[in-house]
Amino acid sequence: MIVSPYITAAVIIAGSLILAGAAAKATSYLLHKKAKQHARQHESIKRTTRPVLYLVVFLGLYYATSQFSLSPSVTQVIDNVSFAAIALLIAYILTQFGKLLIQRRITGEVIGDHAPKFLGNVIGIIIFLPAILIILSKYNIEITPILATLGVGSLAVGLALQGTLGNFFAGLRLISEKPIRVGDYVEVLDAGIEGFIEDIGWSTTRVRTLRDNIIVVPNSSFVDSNVFNSSLPEPDSTVLIETGVSY
Repeated sequence: MIVSPYITAAVIIAGSLILAGAAAKATSYLLHKKAKQHARQHESIKRTTRPVLYLVVFLGLYYATSQFSLSPSVTQVIDNVSFAAIALLIAYILTQFGKLLIQRRITGEVIGDHAPKFLGNVIGIIIFLPAILIILSKYNIEITPILATLGVGSLAVGLALQGTLGNFFAGLRLISEKPIRVGDYVEVLDAGIEGFIEDIGWSTTRVRTLRDNIIVVPNSSFVDSNVFNSSLPEPDSTVLIETGVSY
């Protein structure tokens, strides 16, 4: 009995939709077990589960198209486009999981809480760069000159941006040692800056003053200067008040 390729493709697509829904729900369930019930946490989980759904559906569509007899040129185009899309989707999924893992294991925060943004950017670069190189290799683009250029270029950039790189590694140190955290009230004694930590970025940290102004401070200032953190070890502080008693 010969089954029509249209029927086979329809069955494959239907199965991929069911499998995609199950995979997305399983991923969401596992992440919800570690997350707080907060709108920001739900949005963070959605950014991770949606690509899982898209990946499974796309794989189903790709396998369904393989059931038809297409010309070699069309098949080549479909293979190349599908490979690039699947590689980017996998890279995005790994990036999101990496963000959640680093956020919980290194910063000590729960999934979905506010974490320094630059950590996510670093993870994205580390994962997406190899994915892009693999895609270029698939398209028969020689990547050896690209790697050599990146090596020479990184050396030149490193020499030109010593201060910026110093602030970047200072930011990594702030995250790993956690002398300051987002939301802490701190005072940089050497610079006369005090306020609440709003965000720790690539090379700078934003501090919100009591006047509701933002001060952009280089990360190295928090490493090289004496910092008074009122939120550590506990947010509550002891205040000494001198009083007089009449007699």
